[in-house]
Amino acid sequence: MLRDNAFHYKFERGFMFSSESFYGSKSKFPVGFLVWNLGEPLKIEEQNIKLDVYDKNVWKYGTKVIHSENRERFLSKWVKRPKCNIIMPPFKSAINIGLENIDTRNRVAPGFLCSLMYKGNDFQNQNNTGLFSGPYISAGAQSVTSENFEKSMIIHTVRRLPSATWTNDRDQFYQPTIDMPEEFVTDCAIWSVFSEYNNTVSLKDVEYLDKIYQIRNNLYPYTVEEVKGWKHGLSELGLQAISTNEDRFLAKWIVGYKLSQEAQEVFNRGRMLYMAFYENVDKTRWLDYKIDTWDVGLWQIKMSLINAGLCENELSSLKEAHKTLGKKLLPKLYEYGFIPEDVVKIDVGEQI
Repeated sequence: MLRDNAFHYKFERGFMFSSESFYGSKSKFPVGFLVWNLGEPLKIEEQNIKLDVYDKNVWKYGTKVIHSENRERFLSKWVKRPKCNIIMPPFKSAINIGLENIDTRNRVAPGFLCSLMYKGNDFQNQNNTGLFSGPYISAGAQSVTSENFEKSMIIHTVRRLPSATWTNDRDQFYQPTIDMPEEFVTDCAIWSVFSEYNNTVSLKDVEYLDKIYQIRNNLYPYTVEEVKGWKHGLSELGLQAISTNEDRFLAKWIVGYKLSQEAQEVFNRGRMLYMAFYENVDKTRWLDYKIDTWDVGLWQIKMSLINAGLCENELSSLKEAHKTLGKKLLPKLYEYGFIPEDVVKIDVGEQI
């Protein structure tokens, strides 16, 4: 690359503004003007590059440090992607199987739980982050297994929780700089599985390459024993009954940890939503979200209830608790080194 092999000069000063300042531009990303001293060789990684930040009215309102960390510290390199050699239907969305891609990724690793899609390693790729019940159809995803589950949930949280702005659009995600407490790990797991970006589902009789697959929802959060004790027995709901006492992975994982107050609140309000859904499942059957099995995915539950106009209180309650958990987690992402500081605002007296 040019920066690595040729461009080694000292930074003098510079400024940045949003691309929307250009006529006709619809995208919002940082545009920088930097002055370099070509007579003084110096690697970019060895410099402190601080830019003045201007708004659309050409008003300086802050400064931003541009980081040039070693690429080995990128978050995308934090987890060694397991070798995938088991064929499974590839997903292009929560419930849609992809068949038309030329370069189709249709293999998973042994012990597959779900797929974590995380293309790129910066904020401009934030939307290319999500969880699926099968291999994501395109490049940029990894198989989540019991061995990398916790790191995978942290990666998902780090990439999805912060808000993207034009000033952080090119900022990279990094590996943590300190050991993280257990509470942070469990908070990230609960935030991830109850987020709107959790597209894991349960599907019955999926045909792919002349074979029939049963797609299970390994991120189902509640134990079989608990679900059987809810008000409506599942056999009465027309759903595929629980034939074994086998809990899904997430339900077994949660039992081994003590959740924080905020995470527990999300978990409890999630339970109320699941129970309300089972009580109303017959009213959503006219919607085509392929709900046939007991371990239904949160995406299926939310979409069916929202489009049927049901359980608004339970949906809102879970959303508020999830938002509260996110507010708790966000400062930790900066503190632990996952994301760099964005614009530092300046006092009015510092304007030039």
